[in-house]
Amino acid sequence: MCVSVKLQFQIAHVSFPYSHAYGRSAKQLQYLRIGDLLTQRAQTESNRIAFVSEYENISKTYSQFEEDVNKLSKGLLDLGLSQSVKSMNSYNKLRGDVVGVWSCNSYPWVTTF
Repeated sequence: MCVSVKLQFQIAHVSFPYSHAYGRSAKQLQYLRIGDLLTQRAQTESNRIAFVSEYENISKTYSQFEEDVNKLSKGLLDLGLSQSVKSMNSYNKLRGDVVGVWSCNSYPWVTTF
């Protein structure tokens, strides 16, 4: 006896108020870092608004946002922080210096990502 089964999968869908999606997706997972995504967006949509904070009276385009992020990272490297390998952690992953940031939601806080 032969039985034929047709499986159907729905593409993941997010509806508010949820901040996550689950299930199968037709899109492949992309292995990119946040900084890589920002660089791509700054190259393709440099004049598009990326960040607005009314209480800080700030509006930044993707190119301005990328410039500020790069200034911060250069400043941290100039202070002596390192991206190079320091030690192995308990999960056998190589890592460099670690910085903790404690801040309210603000533009300077967003640039630390």
